[in-house]
Amino acid sequence: MRINKFFTIFDMVLIAMLTAVSIAFKAALQMLVKPAISALGVLHAGAVLGGFYMLWLPLAICMTGKRGGALLLCVLQALLLLITSLPGSHGIWNLVVYILPGVIAEAVYLYKPKAGYGIWHFIAAVMLANFVGVFLTTGLYYRGLSSVALSIVFLLTILSGIIGGVTGNYIMAFINKTKILEKQKEKKPTAPKYLKDYDDNEK
Repeated sequence: MRINKFFTIFDMVLIAMLTAVSIAFKAALQMLVKPAISALGVLHAGAVLGGFYMLWLPLAICMTGKRGGALLLCVLQALLLLITSLPGSHGIWNLVVYILPGVIAEAVYLYKPKAGYGIWHFIAAVMLANFVGVFLTTGLYYRGLSSVALSIVFLLTILSGIIGGVTGNYIMAFINKTKILEKQKEKKPTAPKYLKDYDDNEK
């Protein structure tokens, strides 16, 4: 994957769409799955589901081909949840809980081996971002957990991150196979008809 410097309008639209989809996905998961997780005695739903929350971060980088894609996605997530108070919002703490994992994911993609980016970048980015997110929310809401409970929570966090990273990598591989992003980026914007008429008159 080649990393370019500047965001295009298409990149911005793509990140906005990923933000909306990721927030809707998280809200749906929390409403449908969180009660079952709590019933099983797992206090921290993010420890189990976090890998599926965080896979959008490396996807934002890979789909746009831009460093900063994950961070921009996280900023938009934080602001959207702060405004709407949808499930998954932590109030003003959104600015920390959502943005810091984005910084971590971006840091993973600073390292590019000769073979290029691959599945291990997805796994590392999702796993570390999830770990940071769970660590922050644990400090906010689950301070009284025993060392055994914390160990279980963080073990689940790592496993969830690995699963989310592998899932995200396969999603990206499928997207690359369809070549839909390449086709969209190759399209040249056309001027509105009134501008074309204006140019013709000038000639």
